[in-house]
Amino acid sequence: MENHIHIYSVTGMSCNHCKNKVETNLRALPGVDTVEADIVNNKVTLKGSNINSQQVQQTILLLGYQFHGEIES
Repeated sequence: MENHIHIYSVTGMSCNHCKNKVETNLRALPGVDTVEADIVNNKVTLKGSNINSQQVQQTILLLGYQFHGEIES
């Protein structure tokens, strides 16, 4: 399957602990190969196949951060 890059706007991450928590939890979702949370630019970049944006949103919200939708895919 082809890998796609998805970039989401996420606010509320303020430290490396936040970054690691988001990356670890999103990496566990089906189809996600890599995750990079950018706390400076409030973005989360996922690479993988068949990434479910609703699962990404639910995970971000459950972790206590604000999900503002997909910026690019």
